[in-house]
Amino acid sequence: MSPNAHHDSPASCVDYAMDQRFAIRMHVEQVENGQFLATSADLPGLVAQGRTVEEALEIAADVARRLLDSYHEHGDPVPSRLRALGREFEVEVPVTAPWAGSLG
Repeated sequence: MSPNAHHDSPASCVDYAMDQRFAIRMHVEQVENGQFLATSADLPGLVAQGRTVEEALEIAADVARRLLDSYHEHGDPVPSRLRALGREFEVEVPVTAPWAGSLG
Protein backbone atom coordinates (compact mmCIF):
# COMPACT_ATOMS: atom_id res chain seq x y z
CA MET A 1 0.00 0.00 0.00
CA SER A 2 1.39 3.41 -0.88
CA PRO A 3 1.96 5.95 1.90
CA ASN A 4 -0.95 8.05 0.61
CA ALA A 5 -3.40 5.22 0.01
CA HIS A 6 -6.87 5.38 1.52
CA HIS A 7 -7.68 2.77 4.15
CA ASP A 8 -10.85 0.77 3.57
CA SER A 9 -11.16 -0.18 7.24
CA PRO A 10 -13.70 1.96 9.14
CA ALA A 11 -11.39 1.79 12.16
CA SER A 12 -8.51 3.49 10.35
CA CYS A 13 -7.44 7.09 10.83
CA VAL A 14 -7.08 9.51 7.96
CA ASP A 15 -3.94 8.77 5.99
CA TYR A 16 -2.15 11.71 4.38
CA ALA A 17 1.60 11.04 4.63
CA MET A 18 0.98 8.50 7.41
CA ASP A 19 -1.88 7.71 9.76
CA GLN A 20 -2.66 10.92 11.64
CA ARG A 21 -4.50 11.28 14.95
CA PHE A 22 -6.44 14.42 15.75
CA ALA A 23 -7.67 15.82 19.05
CA ILE A 24 -11.40 16.51 18.79
CA ARG A 25 -13.14 18.28 21.66
CA MET A 26 -16.49 16.67 22.39
CA HIS A 27 -19.55 18.03 24.15
CA VAL A 28 -21.52 15.27 25.90
CA GLU A 29 -24.89 15.73 27.54
CA GLN A 30 -27.53 13.44 28.94
CA VAL A 31 -30.77 13.97 27.04
CA GLU A 32 -34.36 13.52 28.20
CA ASN A 33 -34.58 9.83 27.28
CA GLY A 34 -31.58 9.11 29.54
CA GLN A 35 -29.19 8.53 26.65
CA PHE A 36 -26.07 10.57 25.96
CA LEU A 37 -25.59 12.89 23.00
CA ALA A 38 -22.06 13.71 21.78
CA THR A 39 -21.39 16.62 19.41
CA SER A 40 -18.36 18.64 18.42
CA ALA A 41 -17.90 22.23 17.27
CA ASP A 42 -14.44 21.12 16.08
CA LEU A 43 -15.86 18.74 13.45
CA PRO A 44 -19.13 19.94 11.87
CA GLY A 45 -21.61 17.14 11.34
CA LEU A 46 -20.36 15.02 14.22
CA VAL A 47 -23.40 13.87 16.19
CA ALA A 48 -23.63 10.57 18.07
CA GLN A 49 -25.97 9.11 20.65
CA GLY A 50 -25.51 6.13 22.97
CA ARG A 51 -26.96 4.46 26.04
CA THR A 52 -23.82 5.33 28.02
CA VAL A 53 -21.17 8.05 27.81
CA GLU A 54 -18.68 5.42 26.67
CA GLU A 55 -20.97 4.15 23.91
CA ALA A 56 -21.73 7.69 22.70
CA LEU A 57 -17.99 8.48 22.52
CA GLU A 58 -17.22 5.20 20.72
CA ILE A 59 -19.88 5.97 18.12
CA ALA A 60 -18.62 9.58 17.90
CA ALA A 61 -15.07 8.34 17.18
CA ASP A 62 -16.41 6.18 14.33
CA VAL A 63 -18.41 9.11 12.92
CA ALA A 64 -15.31 11.33 13.18
CA ARG A 65 -13.21 8.79 11.23
CA ARG A 66 -15.85 8.64 8.51
CA LEU A 67 -16.06 12.43 8.30
CA LEU A 68 -12.28 12.73 8.09
CA ASP A 69 -12.18 10.02 5.42
CA SER A 70 -14.74 12.04 3.45
CA TYR A 71 -12.59 15.18 3.69
CA HIS A 72 -9.62 13.17 2.40
CA GLU A 73 -11.57 11.47 -0.41
CA HIS A 74 -12.84 14.84 -1.67
CA GLY A 75 -9.48 16.59 -1.31
CA ASP A 76 -10.83 18.99 1.30
CA PRO A 77 -8.69 20.28 4.19
CA VAL A 78 -9.61 19.09 7.68
CA PRO A 79 -11.35 21.73 9.81
CA SER A 80 -8.87 24.19 11.29
CA ARG A 81 -10.08 23.58 14.86
CA LEU A 82 -8.68 20.03 14.82
CA ARG A 83 -5.29 19.63 16.45
CA ALA A 84 -2.91 17.00 15.11
CA LEU A 85 -1.47 14.76 17.80
CA GLY A 86 2.10 13.53 17.94
CA ARG A 87 3.37 10.11 18.95
CA GLU A 88 2.71 10.79 22.65
CA PHE A 89 -0.27 12.59 24.17
CA GLU A 90 -2.57 12.61 27.18
CA VAL A 91 -6.33 12.10 27.16
CA GLU A 92 -9.09 12.18 29.73
CA VAL A 93 -11.25 9.05 29.63
CA PRO A 94 -14.68 9.08 31.26
CA VAL A 95 -15.38 5.95 33.28
CA THR A 96 -18.81 5.21 34.71
CA ALA A 97 -18.86 3.72 38.21
CA PRO A 98 -22.49 2.67 38.86
CA TRP A 99 -21.88 2.41 42.61
CA ALA A 100 -20.51 6.00 42.85
CA GLY A 101 -24.03 7.43 43.21
CA SER A 102 -24.26 5.75 46.62
CA LEU A 103 -21.18 7.55 47.99
CA GLY A 104 -21.42 10.28 50.53
